[in-house]
Amino acid sequence: MKDFFFIIAVLTVSTTVAQEIGVEQVLTREERAQLARETDLKDSLELLIKFSTARLMTAFLSAEQQQYDSIATNINNYRAICRYVLEQATKLRSDKDKKRVFKKLEQRLRTDLGKLEDLRYNLPQQHCEELEPLIEDLALIRDKALSNLFEGFFE
Repeated sequence: MKDFFFIIAVLTVSTTVAQEIGVEQVLTREERAQLARETDLKDSLELLIKFSTARLMTAFLSAEQQQYDSIATNINNYRAICRYVLEQATKLRSDKDKKRVFKKLEQRLRTDLGKLEDLRYNLPQQHCEELEPLIEDLALIRDKALSNLFEGFFE
């Protein structure tokens, strides 16, 4: 029976580490170092929101330079960071901190989703279709952040 619980514990830790590694893979060395200096989860998540914006700006620059393959990669990295922030924000202890992070994430996504739609319609058809599921997923992440922000407000 002890072995069973040990295996469950290992699987749980492995899953958490895998999620964190996924986000760390999209961060630069400088960003990881900057993130490592943060001691508070809320501050780390707010910093990650700033890093996600850098990914999006890189995607827009790639579009201007007609480097279409890197657009989807950068938007996918942006999505991975946003999803990670959403998941980790639920772990914050303070309701005030949770609401602050959810609000920043929602505001960022609200602004960026319009820009992404504009970008999508200015790309060649093949690349436009690549972005559609990414944008839809980002809209879902925004909806979840908004839902968490106003949790219990309408009850």
